[in-house]
Amino acid sequence: MSMLVMSPSGGPVPVQNAPVPLMTSSWMVTKITIKPKLGQWSKILVGGADLLPDESNAIAVLYPVPNGGEADAFSVQDPGGQNSIDISQIYVYATIPGDTPLADSFYYRTV
Repeated sequence: MSMLVMSPSGGPVPVQNAPVPLMTSSWMVTKITIKPKLGQWSKILVGGADLLPDESNAIAVLYPVPNGGEADAFSVQDPGGQNSIDISQIYVYATIPGDTPLADSFYYRTV
């Protein structure tokens, strides 16, 4: 019998002036959830290494919540429960140049 287990992400990812991967080494998971840390101003874009600040090729746009509340979140899951999502291929990017927001992520693996 297999089950879905949450793994720690290693802390928030600082989003610099270029797209950054959630993890630098390849790691396969079943599900991932990404959300911006509360109290930030920049939108967080989710996509591939070629993300553009104009949001034209983002697979998700996560809006900030600068004054508290609930942050936007993006989740993707393999429908068959397989560890088929490579975290190193998922990038985040900030829409405000010079802003360095943080993106939290949560990984789930089928064991």
